[in-house]
Amino acid sequence: MGFCGRAYDAGRRIRLALVLACALAVFGSPGQPASAAGPEATASVTGIGVQGDARRTRVSVHLDRAVRFAIYTLADPFRIVVDLDAARFEDGARAGLVARGLIEASRCGTAGGNGRIVLATRGPVAVDAAHVFRVPGEKGARLDVDLIETSASGYKVVAPAGSAALLDGTGAPPARTGAAPKVRPVVVIDPGHGGADPGALNGDVAEKTVVLAVARLAKAEIEAAGEIEVVLTRAEDESLSLARRVEMSRASQARLFVSIHADSLAGSPFAQSVRGATIYTLSEKASSEEARLLAEKENAADTLVGREARVDDDDPQIRGILADLVRRETARASLDLRNRLLPHLRASIGLSKDPARAAGFRVLRQAEVPAVLVELGYMSNRQDAQMLVSPDWQRKIAAAIAAAVADYFKAQPGAAASVHRRASSR
Repeated sequence: MGFCGRAYDAGRRIRLALVLACALAVFGSPGQPASAAGPEATASVTGIGVQGDARRTRVSVHLDRAVRFAIYTLADPFRIVVDLDAARFEDGARAGLVARGLIEASRCGTAGGNGRIVLATRGPVAVDAAHVFRVPGEKGARLDVDLIETSASGYKVVAPAGSAALLDGTGAPPARTGAAPKVRPVVVIDPGHGGADPGALNGDVAEKTVVLAVARLAKAEIEAAGEIEVVLTRAEDESLSLARRVEMSRASQARLFVSIHADSLAGSPFAQSVRGATIYTLSEKASSEEARLLAEKENAADTLVGREARVDDDDPQIRGILADLVRRETARASLDLRNRLLPHLRASIGLSKDPARAAGFRVLRQAEVPAVLVELGYMSNRQDAQMLVSPDWQRKIAAAIAAAVADYFKAQPGAAASVHRRASSR
């Protein structure tokens, strides 16, 4: 087995169980070929990257096509082993595999016709998430493996030889004893903007910071009951394209998608008189001129940070989605979620004069996932701006979102049964 070395970095927190669902989303049922090329075809690893810090680190493996994968853990020393079905490493793939964050050293090579990446970690880690997805507008696929710091007592050893994989990219869960895995719906919360795109500004306060704080609190509130799983599109201050946000929703097999933003009328003579939260759903025709202009501004976010403003618009399956949504259950479910959010937000923080709106937001353009965009208030209004940065106010917002999400699922007894199966260690 020839080895080589190095890795790259990031950190969005999703849970370990996400892998099983994401693998199913990409590959279908266990035993199906990874792609049309068939299971015996050789995939190429074109690049590897590592991003993150000493608390959480992401290893990204770039491939020319989607593959099955399996992840194992070893101790003495602590190591993570990633096996890629029928894969080989191109020469340039090794350049990005560097020691960074939780990764102390690494190597890669082939074993039995499969690609293998071995990550030596600085201490005990847990696999928080791992999934393969196709990047819109790009060829090939990417496997992201998210690692988080854990305790020695919480470290689980699953060796490649003679054991089921800790995470199996065929979609088959590892052998388990005891209670059956819990079935839980997935909610994706999308804190808008991030990285080079600050969003709306009020002095030193950036929209991207406010919405991330609220998203983290909402995730904690929703997951506290143990009935619903939450995926954040970003858990740190990082740039994320609109297409990537939508792709994460699809890969997570989300049942709901909630995008969080804060509006602004900076420079307008009405800046100090307009305030309050607003909730948007997707519509081919905007409910007002203000709604249309806001959607145009948000849809241009990718252009502002040098990305192509595109969310699969050229995909024939996605084209015409706005008109199609009018006839689909997705549109009705989106309105249902909005209508459940409105009273909870009204009781907690107050709403704008016209709080139920609609426009053609790209991030809401999802055929099978009910989706809403919540504008928490106006950064341009002094009163709203003061509340937006208040920890108490942010907790109220998070609690209101959590209550509305819980209400939504309680009203749909079949939702949990139709959702993908997730293994829970809780």
